[in-house]
Amino acid sequence: MPATPVEATNSLKYVLEGRVVTMNASSSILLRGRIFVDSGEIVGVHSVGEGIVDGFSSSDIIKVGGTIYPGMIELHNHLPYNILPFWLPIKRFQNRGQWGRIKEYRKFITGPMQTLGKTAGYPGAIVRYTECKSLIGGVTTSQGWTLANSLIKKRYYRGLIRNVEETNDPELPEAETRIGDVTEAQAFLDSIKPDKTKLLHLSEGVDELARSFFTNLQIDEDHWAITDRLAGIHCTGLDPEDFEIFASKGGSMIWSPFSNIILYGDTAKIQSAKDHGIKIALGADWAPSGGKNLLEELKVAKLYSDHSGGIFTNQELVEMVSINPARILGWDAKLGSIEKGKKADLLVLIGYQDNAYDKLIEANEKNISLVVINGIPRWGQERLISKFPIDHAELEEVEIDNVTRQLYLKNENEDEVLEGVSLAQAIAKLAHGLTNIKQLAIDLEQGTGGGLLVGIDGEPDSEKWTLVPDNHPETEKDDAIEWGLLSGVNFSEIAIPLLLDGLAVADDDLHFELLSIQPNIPEYIREGLPVLYGKTPKQGVNNPYVLSNQQIASAIPLEVFVKTSSNLRRQDKLLIVQQAMLLLDQVYVHLPLKRSMYAANPLEKLKVIQTNLVRFEDHVLNNDNVFHREMLEIFSSLRDLHTNYILPEPYKYRYVYLPFLVEEYFDFQEDDSARFMITKVLGGVEEQYPDFKEGVEIISWNNSPVEWIVQTNARRQSGSNAVARRARGIDTLTIRPLATNSAPNELLVSLQYRARNSEVVKQANFQWVVSYFPPRYQEEEGVKGTTILANGMDYQTNAVNHIKELFFGAAETAQVAEDTWHRPKNFPGLMRGKIISNNSRRDSKSAGYIRIFSFNADNAEDFLNDFSYLFDQFDQEKINGLILDIRGNGGGLITASEKLLQLLAGDVFQPQKAQFINSDITLALCKKHDHTSPYIDLSVWRDSINLSQQTGDIYSLSFPITEIKRLAKFASKPRLYDGPIVLITDALCYSAADIFAAGFKDHGLGPVLGIHENTGAGGANVWSQSQLKVLMDHNRQPDEQNPFKTLPNGAAMRVAVRRTLRQGSDRDRLPVEDLGIRPDHSHRMLAEDLIQNNVHLLNKAMDLLVQKQGPVDEIPLTAEL
Repeated sequence: MPATPVEATNSLKYVLEGRVVTMNASSSILLRGRIFVDSGEIVGVHSVGEGIVDGFSSSDIIKVGGTIYPGMIELHNHLPYNILPFWLPIKRFQNRGQWGRIKEYRKFITGPMQTLGKTAGYPGAIVRYTECKSLIGGVTTSQGWTLANSLIKKRYYRGLIRNVEETNDPELPEAETRIGDVTEAQAFLDSIKPDKTKLLHLSEGVDELARSFFTNLQIDEDHWAITDRLAGIHCTGLDPEDFEIFASKGGSMIWSPFSNIILYGDTAKIQSAKDHGIKIALGADWAPSGGKNLLEELKVAKLYSDHSGGIFTNQELVEMVSINPARILGWDAKLGSIEKGKKADLLVLIGYQDNAYDKLIEANEKNISLVVINGIPRWGQERLISKFPIDHAELEEVEIDNVTRQLYLKNENEDEVLEGVSLAQAIAKLAHGLTNIKQLAIDLEQGTGGGLLVGIDGEPDSEKWTLVPDNHPETEKDDAIEWGLLSGVNFSEIAIPLLLDGLAVADDDLHFELLSIQPNIPEYIREGLPVLYGKTPKQGVNNPYVLSNQQIASAIPLEVFVKTSSNLRRQDKLLIVQQAMLLLDQVYVHLPLKRSMYAANPLEKLKVIQTNLVRFEDHVLNNDNVFHREMLEIFSSLRDLHTNYILPEPYKYRYVYLPFLVEEYFDFQEDDSARFMITKVLGGVEEQYPDFKEGVEIISWNNSPVEWIVQTNARRQSGSNAVARRARGIDTLTIRPLATNSAPNELLVSLQYRARNSEVVKQANFQWVVSYFPPRYQEEEGVKGTTILANGMDYQTNAVNHIKELFFGAAETAQVAEDTWHRPKNFPGLMRGKIISNNSRRDSKSAGYIRIFSFNADNAEDFLNDFSYLFDQFDQEKINGLILDIRGNGGGLITASEKLLQLLAGDVFQPQKAQFINSDITLALCKKHDHTSPYIDLSVWRDSINLSQQTGDIYSLSFPITEIKRLAKFASKPRLYDGPIVLITDALCYSAADIFAAGFKDHGLGPVLGIHENTGAGGANVWSQSQLKVLMDHNRQPDEQNPFKTLPNGAAMRVAVRRTLRQGSDRDRLPVEDLGIRPDHSHRMLAEDLIQNNVHLLNKAMDLLVQKQGPVDEIPLTAEL
């Protein structure tokens, strides 16, 4: 170990006064404290009221006007690469070997570093710049820089911040780094020294290969090559049970969430690491794919923790950059906290308001007023630096986001590699070198430059120092050539000018622009990180369209997004398949019907997938996109919109879209040939195509008739009948939730269009783009009570409608105000109403018109109150009837739809009854949940399911989902309205909307007018797999295993669990599923309907109101009292 200390002469003696965050064992915070420093050592820490330590006087006190923390310690950073800006990965990777071998990695990272590191003048500039970059971010300890020349093959740079690899201090044991992946566990265990921590890149990636580097540490059944001197960097490949083993052997970890997410789309299972008590430190990794400094990494860790349910407190996060890394290194006796006898590495933030831990997490570089290393001020405000007796002629001024700080670089033992370069000179040198990287590469390859530090073989041939880039250790050594350039194509042939990465995040606009188009970053980071720096999140620079709603996240081109992946391991896919088989075999109520009607055989198809995954390691199903496509096709073959496979991250809550909506229309009522009209256009389109407006007709789509495109898209849909599939084919023509749909096959759509009544055909090209939509509901979070278990909903239609509302909601709201619409207070997005008139009739009267967009309410009572409020806005003496319009209603709360029917029908109303399929799991559910259950009472179904084990019945007896409270005998409950009612439907009506339409017709409430020949035909109550898991956990016995498991990466499934049966003598016990509700009257949408707010449709509904209708009491139903 070198004997040279960090600073040979350090006799500074002073007192810092401010709020002191000690990070000691008791987590003491001194609101007014003093830190006494003498020759680099803390000799006392007191509250102001305790006086002054002997040997100090009041003249030694420096009032910092802020909050003092231990200097931040970073255990993972490849510092030389921090001259390079954000790298945009071409896809989502599964292990580090994948990105380490691609051309872009060489083009943007290793090529520039190898070139500059071997060219005179640049090694010193790189070291100076990157050390100052860490210092400006409050880091006082990090990993180091490796140097070499013709005489010495390897040594470490000695500078201002502490280097864990070469501490130059006998009190701080050095760490071992740059360790290859472990292949021989016993040999590795033998190499671990009791006084040196190994910092090992461990299981970097998310697939089986990445995890294998952890399992390689196993010696035998009971022994592992893990001790308390092993710290795993990344650990992204570890499973929860792996963390249990790692913790039991004393292992610790360094967490780099930002880099993990950018490269792999996910990070370590950090909740498991915490649950098992593993010591965790933070590391920014490097600028190309991680935080610019630890302050930024802290913010990403905070965002991840909060998004995951609050894994860490803010104090625990601050511990990850102070006392935790000190403990991991075995330095906690000398660093990591502010205590007597420890070294004076300190960080000061401006001000002492707010929570002390929040303050550090929320700080940026310009909030730092002082950084002290070994007692010497190295960075800070002039007002503080001026109070120290140092050589002020050596100070260098630096501006960060319009504030000036002073940098003190004087070091009596300055490393010769620096050659006296200042920070300003280093910036100028590096900016020039990166701009001219191509020529420098040519000089290096041809051996023609005047400043080369290596010979033609790439080896150092000078006593001047070259920089050895700190390569990420690869799984194949041939891919990590340390000297010389990779064979094949010369780097100069692919080199392009690059920009120098900024010193600080606070004033680096390019940093946030690149963040906005990082393909693997989730929205909570893309949107949340800029806000923590006081910035407005930037719109993705490649997004050509203007999204009017602030809730909608910045978009990225489909071309970029398709390169991402869900990074499922084979065992993850097997779990998904096994859970799908369990749901369909034991819970799915419609499986016998689907087998009978469509010859659907999903279980056999799933078994084939299962077999192929088990037997063949190189099977095509190992490609995540192929696997998801196969799963979607299996679920789609059921033709059931209730029963879905919902893709995991990054597809979940993402949608792909074009900047317009398309609807079909006809020239006249008897016409069979549909035309297609643009009915909504996003902002930004008019700049390129001024004539592409609402009302234009689409003639062709990618040189094919639009009808062909609609039919092709319809075949991918899960609708129960042809018209339902076609309606969804149109509905998802330009907006597709990627959670339930494969991405489009084309990246660009070319349209031919013309204005109505014009023969001039024009062309427009639009690229598909991908964005994120905030979920309206969170089924996957589990059961929240009886209400959510009474859902009947088409996931996709509700998602598409939600996105449309976000896209065009502002314009719709303005139009609502102009047209005197009324909206209720509880669920204003679910329904609205107004008075309408049929101006085409001389004897026209008015009607009340209520549009019900969805039944997806939190509770039925508030929904009914909303409906009653809208109805009360109508003057019943002046209206000729009531028109209810449920077109596009994908369902929601079954109890809301049925209680609305009761409101309209009175006490004659009978709710639909529901059946379970008879199975061991449905029986177990009904046994677990009776009237004492906090979730739901299923006890009425229990006996019939139990009896089926003897009788062989497929279904249970049927009982209502909706509890209807009856009045006393002979006391009838009045109807809300006694006048005529018309119901308008379409093929997008589904589930709770289907149930409503069926009940409306079965109770003879009025004629049904449809714009399609059928509704969506979905009659069931739907539960998610996660809800079933929660229900099966209820009253679980000690030896009972829950068959439902948590699905990986946010994947989900929904399944129809109870099928509903219609009521009435002619329809009694008929299922709604697959049969649907056919309207009494039909109407084809005309062009004027799309342009003039459904004018012809509503006129026809008005005509039906004046036709004589039979009384309600003539229907063949009797009220149950």
